[in-house]
Amino acid sequence: MAEVRRGDGEILGICPYYLNSFLGIKTIRMPPYTPYQGIWLNEALLPEKLVSRYNAEMRIIRQLVAQLPPVAWFSQVQEPGFENWLPFYWTKYRMKARYSYLLPPVSKKETRAQMTTYCRNRLRNAREKFVINRVDSIKKFIQFYNRCMKRQGLQIKGKHLHIMNKLHREISNHKGGEIFSLIDNEGSPVAMVYQIWDDRYSYYWMPALDKRLGSGGAAQLLIYLLIEKSHAAGRIFNFEGSMLPHIEPVFRAFGAKRVPVYQIYKASNRILYAAKELLGK
Repeated sequence: MAEVRRGDGEILGICPYYLNSFLGIKTIRMPPYTPYQGIWLNEALLPEKLVSRYNAEMRIIRQLVAQLPPVAWFSQVQEPGFENWLPFYWTKYRMKARYSYLLPPVSKKETRAQMTTYCRNRLRNAREKFVINRVDSIKKFIQFYNRCMKRQGLQIKGKHLHIMNKLHREISNHKGGEIFSLIDNEGSPVAMVYQIWDDRYSYYWMPALDKRLGSGGAAQLLIYLLIEKSHAAGRIFNFEGSMLPHIEPVFRAFGAKRVPVYQIYKASNRILYAAKELLGK
């Protein structure tokens, strides 16, 4: 982890990174099942005056970037709200913009008012068909998730099964998340999601929808119920974004704020850049 400290030892900024080897090549990539990782600045210690704040940000981020170890491939997705990637740009890194949606805590009435009419109608219909339950078993969640994600090739298996079980233990120990299931009138699960949170945000982390059963607004109802739980706890709801044209409109319909999310990357040669373009990653 790269870090910058003040003279008195207080941390001004950090940049954790996941250093590993892929096909014998040293890389820094996103850890499994991790939506964001990158620069964190201690906002409380930054100056209030804008020009002084920008100067401090620039100095801290440049020092953090300078500490990153040389690797053949670097790729990190920064948290929403990270804006200043100039120190990366000046050292030959590249950036790809993605998008997410954030919905800060408001009243239920305001939440519904921000939605599209179509979204509200879907919610009204879905409330008559489905109920939400907590799921205590990570095994049940993984089984359902794998069944729904089989066609996309996104099943949790092999080493990722071990990682997921370990993550679940840590999340449970820190009370940092819960699994929820949407049940139809016949008692069958039609959708599940593993929601996680920190002090500021709740994340729509790992959703799965059984498309054979989950029509009629199941996805919208599950998201809305998670938004209610997030806002009741005073947290901003992070939709975890999607660039897919059939998913993005579902998130947009809730009236949340669209925010850019930066993927910053760098390759040691042109072949690796070409491979990124071919793979679309």
